[in-house]
Amino acid sequence: MKMLRRLKPAPATLGLLLLLPCCGQPQDLHIGPYVLPYQQVMTAEKALRQAFPHEGTDSLRAHLMLFGLGQANILHQTLPQKSQNARRECEKWLQRLRQGEDFLSVYLQWSEEVGITPMPDSPQLPNPAGLGAQAAAQVALMHEGDLAGPIQTSYGWEIIYLDKRLPGPSNRAQIVLYRMQFPVGSDLDRKQAKKAWETLPLSGNPELIQTLPPSFRLNRTHA
Repeated sequence: MKMLRRLKPAPATLGLLLLLPCCGQPQDLHIGPYVLPYQQVMTAEKALRQAFPHEGTDSLRAHLMLFGLGQANILHQTLPQKSQNARRECEKWLQRLRQGEDFLSVYLQWSEEVGITPMPDSPQLPNPAGLGAQAAAQVALMHEGDLAGPIQTSYGWEIIYLDKRLPGPSNRAQIVLYRMQFPVGSDLDRKQAKKAWETLPLSGNPELIQTLPPSFRLNRTHA
């Protein structure tokens, strides 16, 4: 059973081929005035492949971009000061954990301060659709008891703690996470970032553009 839905790219158009990077340097993907760095996609893909070793490159890249990388970059670039503030708060809690404080004790204190019920996520599949792009990429490299952060997401910044991996292959074995999330902006800001990712013109790296589903990029590139 496939855990990632196969996304088949269409043949390249002349307009996209004209966007090939000069001097062999890979271009970033541009979404209107926003940038999704090429290297960020490649780094996340390399990590995610640890959990999905047989998945096609285009499929991994597409899922990473569609389920977090694109929207996250727009949100953080739209609200740089709020992003910086949220990351600073995230790093404050992360520092305590890195200094050896017990995770559950810190998590309970954080939960009380932000006013949420302290509990892990329900067991879920370790893919970008369920966890978000960057969290899925991080989880692919983690073992039970590992901690990761700060992670940039389409919600803000977060710290994740891998509590449990259930038995099974790496691409299908469910995992249980604790997540400490630090929002950037409001629900409206995140909704607007999502709309921008889904509607603004696409330009830059033709390889990344062609990886996205044809329906997603329809009428958004220059022929």
